[in-house]
Amino acid sequence: MRTLIISDLHLSDRFDVNRAEYLIDLLAGADHIILNGDFWDNHATTFEHFVHSPWKLLFPILKSRKTIYLYGNHDRPQDSDDRVTLFSDVQANHWQLRDGRLRLHIEHGHHILAKHHDSPDWMVTLVRVSLYDVWFRQPLEHFLIKHRSEVLHRWHMGANQSEMINRAVTINEDLLITGHTHLPMSDPEHKYVNLGYINHGMSYYVVVENGQAFFVTEKYLPRRRLLSKVNLLDSKQGLEQP
Repeated sequence: MRTLIISDLHLSDRFDVNRAEYLIDLLAGADHIILNGDFWDNHATTFEHFVHSPWKLLFPILKSRKTIYLYGNHDRPQDSDDRVTLFSDVQANHWQLRDGRLRLHIEHGHHILAKHHDSPDWMVTLVRVSLYDVWFRQPLEHFLIKHRSEVLHRWHMGANQSEMINRAVTINEDLLITGHTHLPMSDPEHKYVNLGYINHGMSYYVVVENGQAFFVTEKYLPRRRLLSKVNLLDSKQGLEQP
């Protein structure tokens, strides 16, 4: 059984053919999938528009993999409806994954923080109608990531990443796997993994298979290319991805 764990796709009603082709290939290679929050983005679109967008081509693949959908701060339970079953079999806030002796605790991460980053409804609507995501955040992220920089996310989310790492060392499971900060990191020494994101030509994810967990870094533009694959249980030294 090959389980794929991904996070922070932030899909909207705007379609990206290159990312779609990559995601189809990635999802099709899994037996089971866990979407760890911010699958779609309530700051960029409504759930109504999302489920009717071209991204619905992913839904049959996700459904056939008995996908578990964990809610994030940009795709809160109150922002969607029963149509989450179009792409997932189970919906929850966190999940315990067991594979052989391997024990993983998986959640988006915002509920771990002292400050939850749960925007009020009026702010979500304001950000959406002002097209903040379209005209500012997405272009800025694309520019920074293209130049191999995570400076925006480190400035905005660095303290949250540290808070999650501090929480990870207290859990009973082998690893705490989160997303939320968009800062990809594998730190087996502190039992922590951050899934980063899949966007702007870069992809970070975890694969669990035969009692082992691997943190994978890929570049999918201009073509799919494996950059690194780290065995999270064998590695004695934390590896922070660029």
